[in-house]
Amino acid sequence: GNFESAFGSGEIKEGSVTGSKLKANVTFNFQGQPLELALNGSVSDSELKGVLVPQMEGLPELAFSGIRG
Repeated sequence: GNFESAFGSGEIKEGSVTGSKLKANVTFNFQGQPLELALNGSVSDSELKGVLVPQMEGLPELAFSGIRG
């Protein structure tokens, strides 16, 4: 699948859903350089939330959320 954000876009790889939990790896284009992110989240009713964890030392985790509808 694809990943879109205000910072750029990427490709979602190796995703899985177990119950309400989701996990995936995202390859993201950050300032012209590929950056690997681990996506960890959960789904409940109409809400999706979680955290993107950069696989590069020194970069902070990024929280995300979304609402259907």
